[in-house]
Amino acid sequence: MMLIEHLQKNHNVRLITDKKVDFGKLNEKFGTSANPVHVIRPLFVRIVGKIEPHLHLFAKLQTALLASYLRKNNHIYELCISTKMEANFGERGMQFLHHEPEGMKSRVYDGAYLWLLSYFGRKKEGIEKNITISPSTYIKNLYEKVYDAKSYVVYPAIYKHQNSVTFSWDNKEDGFLVIGHIDELKRTHIAIEIIDELSRQGFDTHLHIIGTGSGLYYDKIKNMRDTRETVTLEGFVSKEKYAWLIASHKYVIHPRINEPSAVAIREAIDGGCIVFAHESGGNPEILGYNKHLLFTSTGQAVEKIKNVLMNEDIQHGVCMDLDSLSFNTRENYLREIDDIIAVEFKGKLVLDMLHEKGKVFVNLLQDNT
Repeated sequence: MMLIEHLQKNHNVRLITDKKVDFGKLNEKFGTSANPVHVIRPLFVRIVGKIEPHLHLFAKLQTALLASYLRKNNHIYELCISTKMEANFGERGMQFLHHEPEGMKSRVYDGAYLWLLSYFGRKKEGIEKNITISPSTYIKNLYEKVYDAKSYVVYPAIYKHQNSVTFSWDNKEDGFLVIGHIDELKRTHIAIEIIDELSRQGFDTHLHIIGTGSGLYYDKIKNMRDTRETVTLEGFVSKEKYAWLIASHKYVIHPRINEPSAVAIREAIDGGCIVFAHESGGNPEILGYNKHLLFTSTGQAVEKIKNVLMNEDIQHGVCMDLDSLSFNTRENYLREIDDIIAVEFKGKLVLDMLHEKGKVFVNLLQDNT
């Protein structure tokens, strides 16, 4: 949404996706002010899009089909951009990675599946032509192991609410937040189990769960909430309430393993929270490799959190360390992207060329892209 908003100031943008797009809702959700653009929804992509939420194996097929549509029409566009993952446009484009590359062979069937997708035009050599943006060194390293090509690291931008309140550390609540979509990947239940153990050991604390979900796992979290006075399920919250919850609480737990590069962690730190996160993926980069904050198991998380809760000197030191970190604003993020385009196109901004030639393709696969 930031990219669409940025490009459409001077250029004609087209969006190719599987979903119906409500720009009003997306702008409200992500704090953007993009104008509606022309949306193209290829038939086969729409069909796969209805299946994919129930069978995530189809996500790679969906990307391949979107790219296939573009290869047939790339002569219309000056620049093709995938804001989801890697894609073969049939010409040099730009791709933004948000998690582990789809070309990784982490499961026994991945090799055969990728071979099958090559019949839909998913060619490694086509993907390698693109300018690639990774959200962390962790993702960059994975991409460069899979493909014979380099990737830039551009750290995601945080959202700064204009009317955010601030609390001194002593006036914050001794409570925790867990932020993100409620599913098995995010391991929301681990945060609840950590709070349970802290409560059993005599700590007076509580947990707010910020996010929504569906299915059996979401039902499990709701059942866990129903049997505990220490847990509140906030669901989807407005930008104002999100900023207030971060500002008014001291701590955040981020249990996901191999998180690519969490914006929620950055926003929580920017709001004055101490964040405890799993020691994997892009989390150590964000937290400055702070040994007080990174854990590898639930038991270790409890012990590290106790150590911080019981020691004001450690709290003060950790807060100072986190306060020294700086994160990309939206303006900085977009400036970095523009600079990369300028370098990759030999000093001439492709955005200037777009003004003459017409249209930009933005591949938006998910509402949260």
